[in-house]
Amino acid sequence: MQTHFDIAALRSDPALQRRVRSRMSRAADEWRDQGIVQTIAAELQGYGSGCDLSDCQSLGELTTERAVATSFADAWLKPMLHALQDEPLAEVQHRYRCSDGLTSVQLMQSGEATLSLLAYERRDQSGPEEPQTALFSDRESREIVLSGSARSVLHRRENGTSAESKIATIHADWREGCVIVMTGLHETRQVLDVRGSLVLLQLSRTPRRPRSSREFRLADGALMRSVSGDKSASEKQMALAVIGAMHHGLALDLMADRARDQNEDADVRWEAVRQTLALNTQRGMDLLAELRASPRDQLARPAADLEQHLFHTKPKLEEFSCRI
Repeated sequence: MQTHFDIAALRSDPALQRRVRSRMSRAADEWRDQGIVQTIAAELQGYGSGCDLSDCQSLGELTTERAVATSFADAWLKPMLHALQDEPLAEVQHRYRCSDGLTSVQLMQSGEATLSLLAYERRDQSGPEEPQTALFSDRESREIVLSGSARSVLHRRENGTSAESKIATIHADWREGCVIVMTGLHETRQVLDVRGSLVLLQLSRTPRRPRSSREFRLADGALMRSVSGDKSASEKQMALAVIGAMHHGLALDLMADRARDQNEDADVRWEAVRQTLALNTQRGMDLLAELRASPRDQLARPAADLEQHLFHTKPKLEEFSCRI
């Protein structure tokens, strides 16, 4: 591997590293000391604690008035660019994420609310141009287009079961000044085709205990997958999956207890059911029957549906059925 000599010099020189960090710290302080930034930070704190956006005047204007939003973005961009001109190898002191065609920078975060810059870039289409699925997350957001344009789609779920949903789709063209509002778990949006580049300022807020994100097939509204919106629940799901992959039979009692616990996250409970079925067919089918026979349990219907599906696709499993 070849390393540029400037990077090698930075790696081996602690004094140079301190100089670079100091320059970026000064740039961040310069940005935070601006009056509008302090005002927005104070209102974001209230919004992140549950205040209505209508009670946060400056924050509301930031996400509806392009001139205000552009001025705010410039107030962050200028000191950062000046610092990077002085120290090209410096790293901006904000959380950021880069992927193919999308870069996001989290400018501020308070409680459950975040304020971010998103930059989309045109990319070659390697698959179908139109999306086949859409992911719905328990989050409200308000975005304003600062520059660029793009073709997009807006999806809205209508009432349906946990396994399927009717989805209405609207195509839209985004241009400078457009405001995109998503109100929660039943709405989402997708960027299809960017004309050059597209820059958005995004304000978002999640509930303290978000419901599971769900991905649906657009053609028929069928549920493709469900992901817990709770970080701790996701960690538990991963732990259960790891235990299952290890074929750890001694954990069957613990898994069954987790599946029965109605105070536990529903996705964690369902993962425990899946892993129990994979480890021990009889105990898994017994657990499905037990859940199916508890009408007040939110897993009763999914358990009954899965049981019937298994009986239909694998008739031999009826030998393991527990007639509760």
